Amino acid sequence: MDNTYKTDKYRQPLFEIVGMTSTELTFAVAFAYMESEQTENFCWVLEKLKELFVKKDLCPQVILTDRDLALMKAIEIVFLRSINLLCKFHINKNVGAKCKQHVVNDLQKTIYTLWMEVVWASDEVEYGQRLHQLEQACVDYSGFINYVKDTWLTPHRHRFVGAWINRVLHLGNTTTNRLKELRYFVVRLTSANGEFCRKKSTIPSGMAGGSKHVSNAFLNFTPSLGDLAADFFNMASFINSNKDPS
Repeated sequence: MDNTYKTDKYRQPLFEIVGMTSTELTFAVAFAYMESEQTENFCWVLEKLKELFVKKDLCPQVILTDRDLALMKAIEIVFLRSINLLCKFHINKNVGAKCKQHVVNDLQKTIYTLWMEVVWASDEVEYGQRLHQLEQACVDYSGFINYVKDTWLTPHRHRFVGAWINRVLHLGNTTTNRLKELRYFVVRLTSANGEFCRKKSTIPSGMAGGSKHVSNAFLNFTPSLGDLAADFFNMASFINSNKDPS
């Protein structure tokens, strides 16, 4: 899940949700234009999404987002049993930028490498050792070490550090980069060249991950988020009910 701020024709936040198949293909689940990025607005969208699940007791095991506190709070409220991981790519990007601000050029690469070793620590013992090494290297750079500890490690290490997220079945999904292609397509649909509802014939079947059933759901959709999501979940139910028991 990701929220992009005012990149579309209507200058409103665009909230996007995608999923991944067992063959690592990306499929679109839903998107919504937000009046504002508030917890109650995210809750409304997630509640509408939850209503479309084939079985009411189902919920995503893992939800991957950026560090959007309003969205994270909404996920806690709506999907109580889901595990909310954070995008490693954007965390490392922010930490790298902060490193350049606080650390002299000659040590930036060394300290950033130590940070990456913390992130990729395979267990809690290794995590403690790697963090100690990073703290020792940053004795003269309290601004940087305080930032990574206060902003990321202390409140959120269980959402992105290997020692914790390796206990979760995330299937290698540790970044929100799967949303980029969908975002480009949706923004084009709502560009100044035409309204989204007038462009349904331009939706490529490849967006749906190559599945004939998913492709038909996209090509025959009406301009309704509920209809689109319902088609997808009905398709998923059909596939699950026709699986070979072996």
